[in-house]
Amino acid sequence: MSILPIFIPHAGCPHQCVFCNQKTISGQKLAAVAAAKEQLMRWRSWLQPSVGNEAAFYGGSFTGLPLELQEELLALTDALLAEGFIGSVRLSTRPDYIDEERLQLLQQHGVRLVELGVQSLDDRVLAAAERGHTAAQVAPAVALLKRFGFQVGLQLMVGMPEQSFASVQETVRKAIEMHPDVARIYPLLVIKGTPLAADYAAGR
Repeated sequence: MSILPIFIPHAGCPHQCVFCNQKTISGQKLAAVAAAKEQLMRWRSWLQPSVGNEAAFYGGSFTGLPLELQEELLALTDALLAEGFIGSVRLSTRPDYIDEERLQLLQQHGVRLVELGVQSLDDRVLAAAERGHTAAQVAPAVALLKRFGFQVGLQLMVGMPEQSFASVQETVRKAIEMHPDVARIYPLLVIKGTPLAADYAAGR
């Protein structure tokens, strides 16, 4: 299976997490539909059509975008689905941006897998990272996604401020109890242009 990544850097994110600078990470500066089209044209020139291919929206909180913009972006992948260039779509978002209206829209556009940027299930760690959501919001989001028939991914992070090894262990235990289809574990990196980089430079 080949992934066609579409970066929508920081789009739909209501907060600036202390570790995040998606424009630097992805190399993509814009989240506009035109930028997404440009990215897809690039991938089309490199990949062969296959129902095993999957388009993936990365870098932002997709379901935090205005519904009209979500529809415009998903129209791009609708066209790829219709011609058989891809067989499915995945996206990343936040656990506090999951509700029935948003999921009904995703169902209509071939989305198969929704990954939640959870990072930690420890409220102290989430607060230090300025995530803007709580650990208690994750399990209901996972349950609702499963009820709508989506595969669920959980994205976790290690090395975060205020995070102990015991906190990581407890997060992993709770994540396993939710039975996600996918789990990703990201190491924290100090990236230029982030609040975390300023803390690092100041010796905090």
